[in-house]
Amino acid sequence: MNNRNRQAIAQVRQTGQHPAIPVTGSQPATRITEPPVVHPLPPMTPPPAQPPPQTTTEPGRKQPRRRSLVSKQMGFLLLGVGVVVALLVIWNQLLAPALGWGQDQWHYGDSRITQMDANVGHGGTSHFLATFSKGEIVIIEIPLDHPNNDQVYTLTGFLGTSGTPVILLSVQDLAHNGKPDLLVQVEGTSFATVLYNTGKAFSLTAG
Repeated sequence: MNNRNRQAIAQVRQTGQHPAIPVTGSQPATRITEPPVVHPLPPMTPPPAQPPPQTTTEPGRKQPRRRSLVSKQMGFLLLGVGVVVALLVIWNQLLAPALGWGQDQWHYGDSRITQMDANVGHGGTSHFLATFSKGEIVIIEIPLDHPNNDQVYTLTGFLGTSGTPVILLSVQDLAHNGKPDLLVQVEGTSFATVLYNTGKAFSLTAG
């Protein structure tokens, strides 16, 4: 037993504690460390869905209605205006011309001959006939007391519409000389000319 062991035994006997025995050997001392403990997080739950906000209204109070861009009254008014405009167009384009043609057909026939009796100072009452033939207005005056003294007046240069227009005759003192003159017009146009009374016949110039 070497001196170191003897000293250790004596120390145990005196103190009753084991002395620290040095560790000898060829292997170095290793430090054992425990790995850190990772505690898993508790699962996260999504928050509960919030219900949509509810609008509360007072009892007996109705929610205001949305106003439409065009009210029913305005819609009926616009519809009525459209119907009136459509009726006017139909009347001017279809009904009025058809009604005028029917009246002309009833009064003047297919030949569209206008007749008139008037006392123009040519020896009593004269019978007038007027028609449109081959682009010319033809007027015939026949004195009833002297039928052989008839007069024919021809007016040219009238550019009428298709078909046979109606010639309108009237007697007026347009020269203001006390003699009735003959006014010639074409129905449905602005054409108008005057045949001036010379005392025995009519002329295009005032005499």
